[in-house]
Amino acid sequence: MESTYISTREVADLLAVTETTIKRWTNSGQLKCVKTLGGHRKYLLTEVENFAKENNIPISGVTTPLGKVELEKLGFAIFSKNMRKTVEVILEEILQGDREGTFQSLMYLVKNRMKLVDIIDDIIKPAMEEVGYLWETKKLEVEQEHLASDTIKTALSRLFIYLPRQSANNIKVLLACSEGETHDIGLQALAYELELKGYGIHYLGANTPFRSLIKAIKAEKPDYIFLSASAPSIPKKDFIKGFKSLTKAAKEINGKLVAGGGYFLSLDKNEINYDFIANTLKETISFIKKSITN
Repeated sequence: MESTYISTREVADLLAVTETTIKRWTNSGQLKCVKTLGGHRKYLLTEVENFAKENNIPISGVTTPLGKVELEKLGFAIFSKNMRKTVEVILEEILQGDREGTFQSLMYLVKNRMKLVDIIDDIIKPAMEEVGYLWETKKLEVEQEHLASDTIKTALSRLFIYLPRQSANNIKVLLACSEGETHDIGLQALAYELELKGYGIHYLGANTPFRSLIKAIKAEKPDYIFLSASAPSIPKKDFIKGFKSLTKAAKEINGKLVAGGGYFLSLDKNEINYDFIANTLKETISFIKKSITN
């Protein structure tokens, strides 16, 4: 059976003491720990519980449901109802490149009645933003960032299989990352959520040339076109030119054009036109529902 290990901060929270106190108990030999390859201290949850009982220390929060392997890694975070800790647990799995651990963690969230849209917006999005920050500040190498991205994408694709689906509808959605844009996790997550809700999905993925995207719009005639751009590598003038062509193609088929990604915030609103700019999955789903009913 797998064992559940928690961090110094988590032990401190569980026992309602400071991290300094935990470190002092550890240094004196009172509380055992193991060290990861990165030099971080980890504590076996059962040993922490035994230590608390032996020393008459009350435990705050709820302990992990031991004996259920698929629940152990997120047990402490979920049962203490701490969203930040949940993000930290997922982030640790992602940074380790642990596909199975990441998948099991996401499954645990689903089993605890967390919707995919909330998992994406509240857990995966902040976790991947932290990965991006670590890369930008040179605390992660390129290959480590790629490993983290591949890990969460693989886990999401596995999770998707187990999620309930609604009946198919007649609404067609085309999704793509712009030319020069390689980050497609958010777009892929949106595609999963929409497919689960019964929408017909035509997913083009990362780095889609504008000419190919326009060709697909004319052929598929989707009701909605989603374009994601966070940091496209093409010049801004080329992006704007391509986006204007995209806008024209969308109008010709009476399709709704939705933009997503931080890159759009750097553009002059007078230079580009879209029906909606999406910051979260929840906002996007809400926009679609409202536009359908109107």
